[in-house]
Amino acid sequence: EDIIKNGQPVGFDGEGVNLGPKGQLTLVQISTVSGQVIIFDVQTTPAIMTQGGLKKLLESEHIIKVVHDCRNDSAALFFQCDVQVRNVFDTQAAHAVLQLQDTGKPVYKVKNVSLNALCELYNAPVNPMKEQVKNIYRRDQKFWARRPLTRDMICYAAADVLALVPTIYNAMASQIKPEFGNLFRELCEEQVLLYIQADEVKNRKKQRKVETEVADLRLKLATVQSKNIVLSNREIRLLRYIELTEDDKEKLKGSYKVAKKLEKLENRDNRNLDSDEDDDYDCDTGDYPSLDSFGSNMSEHSPASPESSLSPRPLGSPGGACTPRSTNSPCVGPGSGPVSLAESMQMVDEILANGNLDRMDRIERLESILSAATHHALIVPVPPTPTIPPPPAKPTMVDSETQTLSTGDIVITKVYFPEGQAPSSQESTPQNSPKKGTKMQA
Repeated sequence: EDIIKNGQPVGFDGEGVNLGPKGQLTLVQISTVSGQVIIFDVQTTPAIMTQGGLKKLLESEHIIKVVHDCRNDSAALFFQCDVQVRNVFDTQAAHAVLQLQDTGKPVYKVKNVSLNALCELYNAPVNPMKEQVKNIYRRDQKFWARRPLTRDMICYAAADVLALVPTIYNAMASQIKPEFGNLFRELCEEQVLLYIQADEVKNRKKQRKVETEVADLRLKLATVQSKNIVLSNREIRLLRYIELTEDDKEKLKGSYKVAKKLEKLENRDNRNLDSDEDDDYDCDTGDYPSLDSFGSNMSEHSPASPESSLSPRPLGSPGGACTPRSTNSPCVGPGSGPVSLAESMQMVDEILANGNLDRMDRIERLESILSAATHHALIVPVPPTPTIPPPPAKPTMVDSETQTLSTGDIVITKVYFPEGQAPSSQESTPQNSPKKGTKMQA
């Protein structure tokens, strides 16, 4: 009650076990501008959250809570204690805004900064036990749930909030320019809600990133006088958000892939389409790595992605074991091909030693063996009789010319045959080997 009546900013931090939306909050530390630190043991006495006035303090709109990276603390308070932290001054967000002011670097590109690094930057007292307790926590994940609290635990918890007010708060708050005030408040709010309203925060961060990139692209188009302007693939995709003038279009048409993109955009506009076709924008969970990475300062774990690259793929799916490389090298089924590594190697030796096979036959046979070996390594094999697949019919060779067109993301090769020598559908399939006597035009 005295702190609330005083109306001055307070430092705030929390400790726990895997602190976050699914972890356990065990301690809450509050520091005052006078140098006092109050530690609330919410594990031993959960009722202290309401009876001790802590909930009222954290939810107060009038008291500024200064915290370093509050994502996990806020989520734990919300899901475990039904507390919504308000009026937060997040030093991680403040650091990103100050970097934007000083260097022009967008907030989503600013790297994470540790609390001790901020303390050194603003001449505040660092936490001398930071690394020591971190090492203990890595060995004992339930460290902050141990009771009774040791002297080291109390000293560490207190040191984590002592520097926040008044030193760091006064230094950072005084440097944020008024024109960046709205951005800073938005970032602090997103820090609080990141694990509480994840989808909404993600969309807000995505929109801010697109707006920043579009503004940079507009500036680039306005300042570059060259008739052959160079754009990255990302910048080309951002053209859909810009109303281009005729001068802009003339500058961009010097690049083939940019001209193709312009043509596609114009065709879509002519059809009055409003779709997200070709929108391969891949946004992270937030604006910049320091605010978007999972886990707290003490906990390094992160939720596993259901789309993880380590997740097993069913056979026959894209990227799975049965994806053929070409139409002439199909995936070998369970009833054919080698069933052991030794037999596979023996077949490879026989094919390499066979001088009667031409280059194409040899490549096709080796690919068949490789496909079979890969397939049988991923499934339980049915013991078959090892056989060598018969060589495919030798294709009729004809003179041809090719023209390769590159769009940056896709390479299209067109093959031209003289009249009267059009190949069959099988022969027209490009092979995975170099063409002989082929003329290439870039």
